[in-house]
Amino acid sequence: MLLPVSAPFHSSLMVPAGERLAEVLAAVAVGDLVAPVVTNVEATPNSDKGRVKELLVRQVSAPVLWDASVREMVSLGVTRFVEIGPGKVLSGLVKRIEKEAGTANVEDTAGIRLLPKETRMSLAGKVAVVTGASRGIGREIALRLAREGADVAVTATTLDSARKTADEIEQIGRRALALAVDVADAAAVEALFASVVAAFGKVDILVNNAGITRDGLLLRMKDADWDAVLDVNLKGAFNCTREAAKLMAKARSGRIVNIGSVVGEMGNAGQVNYCASKAGMIGMTKAAARELAKRGITVNAVTPGFIETDMTAVLSEKVRESLMQQIPLERFGAPEDIANAVHFLVSDMGSYITGHVLSVNGGMYM
Repeated sequence: MLLPVSAPFHSSLMVPAGERLAEVLAAVAVGDLVAPVVTNVEATPNSDKGRVKELLVRQVSAPVLWDASVREMVSLGVTRFVEIGPGKVLSGLVKRIEKEAGTANVEDTAGIRLLPKETRMSLAGKVAVVTGASRGIGREIALRLAREGADVAVTATTLDSARKTADEIEQIGRRALALAVDVADAAAVEALFASVVAAFGKVDILVNNAGITRDGLLLRMKDADWDAVLDVNLKGAFNCTREAAKLMAKARSGRIVNIGSVVGEMGNAGQVNYCASKAGMIGMTKAAARELAKRGITVNAVTPGFIETDMTAVLSEKVRESLMQQIPLERFGAPEDIANAVHFLVSDMGSYITGHVLSVNGGMYM
């Protein structure tokens, strides 16, 4: 039977072509994989760069497991498919298998940068860890990452608190893991990341949001109050960054965002411990960014101003009016404002930004 095709692709007649391809590929160096590769040969994720050439050669003459490949990628959290090259045949086939999948077409790899912002902001297939995610800013960040397609592990000081946010994430349709963790405890943090890898297989994103306050004037501050704040806010971020970086360095890809504070940039009376912890976080961000850049990992900080949370809700009207006079935009921010900044930095849109401190404070500090 004659078929209207340009060549007998994916059949035994293509074995000589596969052998020639193998000769060419022998001189090609394969870099570390930044994401698992699902080929039509096996329809399973491959993270071994040593097998890439073999799989490419096999694809020339092996049967196509297209349906199984698409379904496997969907099961891994992929929601958008980009077809590179002329035509839209493959995009159409994806839609026939998974009607809800998003598709796009570009002529070459350079065209990927011209895709709509929504595609490049997607976090489909990513795994995120958000510390201090039981309420306020941390909760909103965790929910935003989930809405954009990420599976999210959330931590809090109690399991019940973490579980509430995890339940909301699961209602969005993403996988969630709730963990009670003292981020100041290095062993507990090591166990945290082991649990995430066991549940999700990897870590792509870390948001260090866990923090406490123990306010008081310098001359009256107790050693215990100083130590507690530095241990959670700064050492905790260090512990998490160190563990996440081990995993991300192997993958040669990752995004780390540290949630600082405007007072870490400008200071604030009665918060010498808190200000020191947040200023230290900025220094840690810049140093880690320089160290980890060669591994494909970006490290940035977001420094919120006064945000409408449970902590600011208890402020008296007089105090709120006083603070408002220091903010050119004349309003407190919302947790969504911080989530917007984090989402941008961890998406492909923020891939060329590292070591940066993104101030989200309504102009309170410039």
